[in-house]
Amino acid sequence: MIKYINITLYKNNRRTNKYEDIKAVVTKDSYLFHLENVKTSINNQYFTRETDEYMFKLDLINKTASYLLKEKNMLFDIEVEMLNISDDKKIIEYKISSDEEQTKIIIEENKNE
Repeated sequence: MIKYINITLYKNNRRTNKYEDIKAVVTKDSYLFHLENVKTSINNQYFTRETDEYMFKLDLINKTASYLLKEKNMLFDIEVEMLNISDDKKIIEYKISSDEEQTKIIIEENKNE
């Protein structure tokens, strides 16, 4: 089902961006949308961000992450230092070793539909 969602991004608990009315394919347990030309999907097991050049995949169950450079077909494992998930409001909060800052993503379905 197509729905509109609002996304708020935080770095180290400081709001960096807020996106409203993002068109998304929403099912019972997944979201698929494009944000700043990056295909983003979230389901019960994975959070992924993908372009023609790369794919970042965060495994929410096993608390692992990887980064694939598509052109060179090089896959890098990334240490996940912290991961918290809240299904109530669709919040993913994580810290990976390749990023100095903690990231938090809040997804809310647009109530105005």
